[in-house]
Amino acid sequence: MLTLRPMTAEEYDHYADAMWEDYAHERARNLGTALEQERAVAAQQRAQLVPEGWRTPGQRFWCLLDESGARVGRQSRPALDLSRRGETAGVPLRYRG
Repeated sequence: MLTLRPMTAEEYDHYADAMWEDYAHERARNLGTALEQERAVAAQQRAQLVPEGWRTPGQRFWCLLDESGARVGRQSRPALDLSRRGETAGVPLRYRG
């Protein structure tokens, strides 16, 4: 059985850095643009969407755990984010395992 537990601030910092870097790489690959350009786009979106990082009001970040209590997924992306603002509140944003 899988369970969720709230992510710590330290886990969030590690997760967020890896996730936003992956996002920039995906955008550059998919749009055929320069990686540095997409890193700037990602940084702008990060500042807009989670301006206070782990403490951003309305955002909750979780770790998915297996039966033994070990995190599920790659260590760089141990999270499940179930938070959105506005009309899509409660709709899963992403799970990257």
